[in-house]
Amino acid sequence: MPERPNPAAPRLIALLAAAALVVVLLLDWQSAFGVGRSGWSGAGWFAGAAALVVVAWELTRRIGLVVDERGPDLFGAAAALGTAVAVLVKFLGDAHERATAAWIGLALAAVLALAAVAIALRPGPAGGRRDGGSDADRRPRSGDRPGRRKAPPLRTRR
Repeated sequence: MPERPNPAAPRLIALLAAAALVVVLLLDWQSAFGVGRSGWSGAGWFAGAAALVVVAWELTRRIGLVVDERGPDLFGAAAALGTAVAVLVKFLGDAHERATAAWIGLALAAVLALAAVAIALRPGPAGGRRDGGSDADRRPRSGDRPGRRKAPPLRTRR
């Protein structure tokens, strides 16, 4: 029987790619005549801020502060995709004298975009349970009807 892929893998990839992107944005993305501009200049501020949001969001998910629901998954995916788009805008805006860091940032943005798509396409509560269980695990048993309480046991006097 083939093993299922780890459902947390896309989120971990998004976390690592966003953290690496924050570091790469500190490097020179443009370099001419020995003078460079970091990735945080221009549209890079939005890319850096969005990457920090992805890092913070995914870290809160990792430590369990966010309940695992479909809404938070879509927020994480949207933040990761927004970061990738912002990096693309930064990359295309700095068309002259690109440094190696710009190409590394573009590659990290592509990884982040793929992770965002993988997060968004994961089946949510409407598509089945993520823990691999069935809905039969959640169904009440025949004696456990909601709204109906069991009578306390009778006590006998001695």
